[in-house]
Amino acid sequence: MKIEKAKYVIPSTFYVVWALAFLRVIPDSYFALAPASIVTVSSAAFLLVRKIIRVVKYEWKLLAVSLTISSFMILWMYLKYLSYETYAFDLGIFEQSLYTTAFSHRWFLDNPDMVTFYGSHPQGYVSLWNILFSPFMLLLLPLYALFPSPLTLFTVEALVVTTASVPLKKLVEVLNPRASRVVPYVYLGYPFLYLSSFYDFHLESFIPFFTFITLYFYLTMRWRYMWPLLVTYFTIIKVTPVLFLFSIPFLYRETREKIVALISGAGALLYLGFSTLMEKVPYDGKLYLVKNALTTTSFHYFGLRYNLFHVLYNIPLESMYLLFLLAPLLLLPLSKPLQMLPAWVWLAYSWFSLYVPYYNDLYQYNFIVIPFLFIAFSVSNINININSFKLSLVISFLVISSIAALTSVYGYDRGIASLEIPHIDQKIASINEVVSHMSGVIVASNSIFPHLANSMYTFCEAPPNVTPNYVFDCIYFHSNQINHYIKNGYHVIAEIPPYVALSRTEQSVLAFLPFNASFFVYPNNNQSFTVEPGVYNISFSRPFTGYVEGTELINATQALIEVNSSCLNISSYSFTYVTINEEFI
Repeated sequence: MKIEKAKYVIPSTFYVVWALAFLRVIPDSYFALAPASIVTVSSAAFLLVRKIIRVVKYEWKLLAVSLTISSFMILWMYLKYLSYETYAFDLGIFEQSLYTTAFSHRWFLDNPDMVTFYGSHPQGYVSLWNILFSPFMLLLLPLYALFPSPLTLFTVEALVVTTASVPLKKLVEVLNPRASRVVPYVYLGYPFLYLSSFYDFHLESFIPFFTFITLYFYLTMRWRYMWPLLVTYFTIIKVTPVLFLFSIPFLYRETREKIVALISGAGALLYLGFSTLMEKVPYDGKLYLVKNALTTTSFHYFGLRYNLFHVLYNIPLESMYLLFLLAPLLLLPLSKPLQMLPAWVWLAYSWFSLYVPYYNDLYQYNFIVIPFLFIAFSVSNINININSFKLSLVISFLVISSIAALTSVYGYDRGIASLEIPHIDQKIASINEVVSHMSGVIVASNSIFPHLANSMYTFCEAPPNVTPNYVFDCIYFHSNQINHYIKNGYHVIAEIPPYVALSRTEQSVLAFLPFNASFFVYPNNNQSFTVEPGVYNISFSRPFTGYVEGTELINATQALIEVNSSCLNISSYSFTYVTINEEFI
């Protein structure tokens, strides 16, 4: 009996050791946490081993397809990371949050959002939980502490996205047994399942899996599993209790236990209020009022100050987004409004906001809608009498053709055809070399930030009270920021288009790297730069951000350069090879 009870306690080993290390009772290091992580991960797997074997035995075909797709997803995301093609800093946010929580005594540190949401924050640090309260992240902590790498996040995300087809099949067997052999494969062929992976790692990716498995145990009235899963579902992100709340009408109709629907709905409301309060907690321990993002900047996005004209103006884009979602499913989910209710609530909310990613097919927010699309699709009037394999081929063809046609007709510049598979080249090797020499306080661009996110001193934009040692940023988006640092004495130490590396020290510690000497100057502003001896391709240009009228003026920038007491007159984008032996002005 004691052994039987112990197997439910052993998985908590990591959390006990980590809590002691976080409180500085024991040393915090990888070698202290790794053994505890192994115990927790292996013991948790042992608890599930029988269920896993059963799933493999009866669903091996579906699992084989899911794992094959997962391998391609992992490869795609990891290549994007290695090639510095991560489009947003979100991957770095989750890396920094998990790493600093495990090893640096910070509670889910989130430096990129310090400036974005809070402005000056000199009293302490910003926690991701102030912006995205998610106790679910604690479940990821043991595995990430054991393998602190973005590859860990990519693997977990890819597996949870594709293997959601298994609980989906079990759920459909309850709702519409005839469709259970078809719907999971249609799910795996659904394009928006993978377009969201272009944006690397997000908690929204877990929503389909936990929606399907929670509703399955709910409808089969296996409360022993349902209640823990429901609590886990609530903790993913703030929107999940809202989604469940609007699933109550469907669940109330489908089950005999009406009281459970009412209790779980009340629980969703209570947790929603609790999560709102927890976003205001000062996780750095400072006793001051936390400026919560949901009550300041994000009001503009959440439609509380929306511009009606802007909403009307976006109707074509919003309509196309809805068509994108429904066309691969032959518009069949529209016939089941009750099952689609949570999706409709989110879509209405997103349409009345001014935040375009909410209704853009390439963002992670698709995962909020996808589960309910497939629940409605599974109980729609789809003809299951034909061979399921042929039907899956027809659906797959419709998916590919509809997306290809729509992206072509409406000229989406970020459509499938425009996404190139990244590759490793000399440029990437040079960026790696620059990154390897940086230490201390660093300001990095969105795509470089994930490679430096295992430090609590890395930012995407430095707050006013922080002075970086290095800046490695993109001139396309942050030319003003780069010029600001140059005007304040920072020196260009490497230029790898479109990135520029700056150092606060005068010595060019990266001078041995091959790079173009590209300097960004304000009109009528004398600046002095010192570089090591070598051969350089020098160009000067004036900075600009956003849209510029009369872009031909960009090439009119003139600069005088003095090399070895000789004066040269060069213009923007000229290719003047000069040998520099001393300081030039």
